[in-house]
Formats: sequence, structure tokens, C-alpha cells
Amino acid sequence: MSALVPALLLSLPLPTPAAPAAPMTDLVASVRVAAPEADVERLSRYVEVKVGEPLRPDVVRHVVELFYATGGYEDVIVEAERGPAGLDVVFRPIPAPLLAAVVVEGDRVVSPGELARVARLRPLEPLWPARLEHAARDVAIALGTRGYLEARVSAAARRHAGGADAVFAVRSGPRARVGTARVEGAGGLEAGRRGVPPRARPGGGGSHAPGSRPAGPLARGGRPRRVL
Repeated sequence: MSALVPALLLSLPLPTPAAPAAPMTDLVASVRVAAPEADVERLSRYVEVKVGEPLRPDVVRHVVELFYATGGYEDVIVEAERGPAGLDVVFRPIPAPLLAAVVVEGDRVVSPGELARVARLRPLEPLWPARLEHAARDVAIALGTRGYLEARVSAAARRHAGGADAVFAVRSGPRARVGTARVEGAGGLEAGRRGVPPRARPGGGGSHAPGSRPAGPLARGGRPRRVL
């Protein structure tokens, strides 16, 4: 019997050790958003990090994604400094270059307001590089339709405290103008004549063939014609 006791003890499952509690230094002691007061009030509702709880990377990542989803920031820096009471967490959102004004440099062949309409720029729109490249291409095409066939346009965002200006550098080049126009060949001339409608008779209300009467409820002299 004594030999069976050790074997029985070895066959019993060992108790699972309890997970160690998170160290006090890994708990969140404070959370704040480093931004202007108006932005802090708006962004605080997206902060899911709670004081007194462990700092979880997935929660921090989700907060950053929510900040990005507002469309007003191009980057979010997260800092976690260890203090005597735990971790002090700081979210630092970096503002996006939001459109404040349109500036034209170089050749003054288009006004800032007209350029903004052509490029379909809206106030407070983020001036991402791809958006500015597309806007510059639209302006160059519009200038080409006005005779500036060699127009070159580039755009960049100029940041300042109130947002960013969309700065367009315009090089229009010489403007092509039509000097003379003529039609050569009988075929082209006849085709042009066929495209001209017959001349309206004096007093007629529109273009109709000679000898025909104008259609409609009015007869000669402007009197109503009876329609059966």
C-alpha cells in the first residue's frame, strides 16, 4: 500500500497557478489630450483608456484610429511615462493641413477664387499631397483650354497657426491666339453651306422653306388660326 501512495499523488492534476496581478507601475495613473482646449473637449469622448486599469495596446490603437477618423489630424503621438503612481498617458494629435486660403504665385493669369472653383477646393479641406497634385493638374488643363498650351502648375501646402494655405505656382507660357481661319476645298465649303439653315422670310417666326406657312396656332396678322 505504501508504494501506491506516491504513484497516486503523481497522477493527480496539479493546481493551476493564479495569474500574477499587474504591477502597480503598469496601471494608468492619468490620461490627458495635449491639444487646444476646443479640441480637448471634442476628443476626450474618444479616449477609452481608463485610470486605474492596465494600459492595453489594442485600446490605445483604437483611440488613435478614432482620432484619425475625424479627418482633422495627420498623426497622433502617444506617450506613456512611468511615475510613482503608475503610467501617465498623453495623446498628442498633430493637426492636418486644413485649407485656410488659396495663394497664386508666378503668372497672374487666374485669380485665387477662380482657381479654387476650378480645383473644387473647399474651406477646411485637408491638403494632402495627392489632393494638391490633382488640383494643380485640373488648373493646368483649364489654362490649356484658354490658350495657355504650355501652362505648368504645381501646388504645395504652406502651414501656419490657423491651418494651411494652398500655394499654386503658375507658369502660363505664351498664349496661343487664332490669327486667320479658312476653309479649303469645294467639299468642305459645300458641307459648311449645308449646315446653314434657310433664311427666314421677313415677318416669319422662324426658319422655314420659301413658300411654306409657319406652323403653330398663329396665322397671318397674328390672329389665332382655328385648329381642328
